[in-house]
Amino acid sequence: MSDPSSKQWIHIPDSSSFRTRWRMIYCLFRCFGVTVSAAFQFTPFNRGTKLAVVPMANYAPISEGVNDETRPRSIFFRSPLLDYGYLPVVEEYESGSLARKPLLLYLPGFDGSFLSAFLQYPELSTAFDVRCMSIPASDRSTFNELKRSVLQYLRMEIAESIVGDLDQRSSRNKTQPILSSSPFDQIFSFTKGASSKAVYKRSSRSVYLVGESFGGLLASEIALSILESEKSHANSTIDLQGLVLVNPATCYDRSRLAALGPPVANSVPWMYPANLAKLLPLFTDEYSLAQLRLIVQAKALPSVIDDAPREAYLGRVALSLPFIFPSMPQATLSWRLSQWLEFGCASAEQRLTGLAAFPSFRVLIVAGEFDACLPSIDEAERLVSGVLPNAKVHVVEGAGHASTCGSRMDLTAVMRNCFVELQQKNGRRSVTLRTAMKNEAASGIEEYFGMQPRYDNATIGLNPLRYWSPELYLKHRPKTGPGQRKISRTTRHKG
Repeated sequence: MSDPSSKQWIHIPDSSSFRTRWRMIYCLFRCFGVTVSAAFQFTPFNRGTKLAVVPMANYAPISEGVNDETRPRSIFFRSPLLDYGYLPVVEEYESGSLARKPLLLYLPGFDGSFLSAFLQYPELSTAFDVRCMSIPASDRSTFNELKRSVLQYLRMEIAESIVGDLDQRSSRNKTQPILSSSPFDQIFSFTKGASSKAVYKRSSRSVYLVGESFGGLLASEIALSILESEKSHANSTIDLQGLVLVNPATCYDRSRLAALGPPVANSVPWMYPANLAKLLPLFTDEYSLAQLRLIVQAKALPSVIDDAPREAYLGRVALSLPFIFPSMPQATLSWRLSQWLEFGCASAEQRLTGLAAFPSFRVLIVAGEFDACLPSIDEAERLVSGVLPNAKVHVVEGAGHASTCGSRMDLTAVMRNCFVELQQKNGRRSVTLRTAMKNEAASGIEEYFGMQPRYDNATIGLNPLRYWSPELYLKHRPKTGPGQRKISRTTRHKG
């Protein structure tokens, strides 16, 4: 189990090296939604774990029962806003109110980084307890191992939520009997009677899954597993309320990445960096650099970055990038293209139709208008016309593959429009909660779409020295003691 306060591994590259210069350029791209997912992987605060890179000789599809002790497998789940000291969320965590919000779990692309959507996290935190899966660059889990890790994590979180509810109820009613000390024992003890089932339903914490690119492929499989489990067992432990698929890689077999990626992964090692650059156009769009200039010149900010704590969070993330970017090894790229994307796409082709058996389950599909990596618009139409007829589709104007969750959309508002219960505040519908992007940002054109003037009307951006000032930053200090919940977790597979 990973402790958010424990020691972190930070790689500080030689500033004079060619690779470092390219990493700095990449960081500027990725901050505002332009990425080469296959090239780099961002895993902030992989505390206490430093994995070796083991070359692979064979990339053919493997069997589920493979026992490969040399294959590194380590997956992290954490709160990015707590990790970066985002003041409002740290205060909610310390007061205990964060645990009462629905849980949103973000599953990243095949690079394993959750940075692609980092601009959205502060606004998402107004409605959710935001968690992310983070996968180190050297990890070579199988598709099904990733799936099991996510399900295990969700069950553990729900178990602790129910135990926390029981602790609060017990403190209010001293006559309530004390149940077993094990979280899972306490959950399953609810299944012994009708009245117990009613208590269980009130105790369950709502869960929303958001998967981007490969994460969308993985999330669709996980959602189907949860729904099938709920259908066969009346007391499923995961109360899945909705699924958001952002440029889902369910169409990988029909994508340009499927055509261009494997030759890069299988190229001779000394040509790998140069060939990797050929993938860059798949992930970029024409507006990201222009929007970056607007931010640097203090002419505008993304509509979801609308106050000083959010700008300070943005700055802390941006400044941390050059020091925490490991490269994705060539063997890992080949593994993930075949074992994650190719295998997962083939599996989804067979299983995804199973979602049609749950017509009341709500799905939101988000597609970038100019996605050159995957045929996301065509895939959204295919899913809605056949597999997911009740799904809602939102197209992000002018967005490429990596910038779909960048400054050109307000994901929280789009989710509120799809999942109406998120429009409520304190049990009542609130007219102050947005269900669409702010008017000023939505009326912009080209690079100004999704942008708005600075919240403080300043002609210069926030001083970086203030990024860690007490009024804008609060270090996350994990709670300890009986009954306290740990936010960060590490899942390691044994062969």
